[in-house]
Amino acid sequence: MTVEAEIKALVDSPVTSYWLRNALLSVLTRDYIDAVKDADVLSDLLNRRATEKLGLDAEVIYK
Repeated sequence: MTVEAEIKALVDSPVTSYWLRNALLSVLTRDYIDAVKDADVLSDLLNRRATEKLGLDAEVIYK
């Protein structure tokens, strides 16, 4: 399955959250490199936020 087909499947799936669906639709019209950079920043922030909120040790989580 191609990445485009995976994106379409997620967008069309009734179990995909509205947030993820909107993000996927938004990324289709963006510059690929900019979208990857932004996704990396978002992923890092969300992972660190979850680690802090859960009171977990980041060294253990991200080994």
